[in-house]
Amino acid sequence: MFIASYLVCKYKLKVFGKIQINKNEKKALTKELFSYSLPFMLLLFLDLSFQWTDSFFLGFFKTASDVGYYNSAIPIALLLNLTADIFMILFYPLITREFAKKNFSLIKQISRQIGKWIFILNLPILIIFLFYPKEIISLLFGNQYAIASNALQFLAIGVFISAIFRPAKFIIASIGKSKLMLVNVAIVFVFSIILNILLIPYYGINGAAISAMLSYALLSLLFLFEAYYFTSILAIRADAIKIFFVSLVPIFALFVIKNFMQKNIVSILMQVIFFFLLYFLLIFLARCLDKKDILIITSMTNKLGLKAGK
Repeated sequence: MFIASYLVCKYKLKVFGKIQINKNEKKALTKELFSYSLPFMLLLFLDLSFQWTDSFFLGFFKTASDVGYYNSAIPIALLLNLTADIFMILFYPLITREFAKKNFSLIKQISRQIGKWIFILNLPILIIFLFYPKEIISLLFGNQYAIASNALQFLAIGVFISAIFRPAKFIIASIGKSKLMLVNVAIVFVFSIILNILLIPYYGINGAAISAMLSYALLSLLFLFEAYYFTSILAIRADAIKIFFVSLVPIFALFVIKNFMQKNIVSILMQVIFFFLLYFLLIFLARCLDKKDILIITSMTNKLGLKAGK
């Protein structure tokens, strides 16, 4: 991947040509580059360590079996990051470019729209994880792993919060606050260690999951408040409240149906399909999508080679 990227940049984009700068400019540029990049290197290390902290302390205080059960829930919960990752890959270059132009008004609109879409798409997935944790884990890993069903619920909530506030994290990165990001992760890393020490001995895998949930929430709130402090951009829209209340109708319907239908793969699949259809139908009927959302849908379908009305 590295070699392929290098060849494309060198021969197609031609970005590796010689740059005529004097020694002082080169020295200043190098200093600025390392000042911005080194914290990111440490941030990556801490971020990876943060993700494995729960498993480490779970293995220290409990058994290897508990670690195995817990690690069955983690990748399922992390699926909630997929939507945020896709949107940020698409829009992060645009946000960075507009920051260079100091076009904060457009950045604010883009960030809030992205946060809204992440919320819309992730909320029904979160609900499914909360309603059917045992069934999902049993289907993917086997019935013996169903012990981690409660842990999956806690982890899903934490990852959901992290995902919907992801634009705030990228705003902080875009304005060059890499050191601040490192401090944030370091604080949450210590916070996570303390929580694990306090909770895991008493609550086992659920304690580890609660620790992860609270750590994700704390880190997300730090990024959210800091993005607002430095840029006056609040990367979440009030529409999220309306969307949440609209979702209560399909949630209630799913709760009623769940109690009256048999628990098997076909039944659960039908319930999930019904919930998704009702959820998105109500999103449209309640007019939770504005003109900007329709514009985004049109733009994305055009990029995928699809034409409206075909």
